[in-house]
Amino acid sequence: MRLIQVLKLLNPLSNCSYPGDSDIQNEEDWLTNEVHDSVYSYGNSRRIIYMISKCYNQQYNIDTANFLIPNTFGPGDYERYKQNSCIEME
Repeated sequence: MRLIQVLKLLNPLSNCSYPGDSDIQNEEDWLTNEVHDSVYSYGNSRRIIYMISKCYNQQYNIDTANFLIPNTFGPGDYERYKQNSCIEME
């Protein structure tokens, strides 16, 4: 018996979960390759959340909405490649 009736579970997923070798990020290619080494644990944890949401749907019939969002810019973001936590636009 459920204590709370969940209608839909929303899962915001980070764009660092895309394959690390992608020049252009397409949803169709999302799970085709490994995430970049610099975000390996965090990027894969976002992928696992997606897979867990599929399990909740199969086991408990909980509807899920998974959506990929880009990083936001703010204080502490770096433009240098090695420290980049955002996508640089030209």
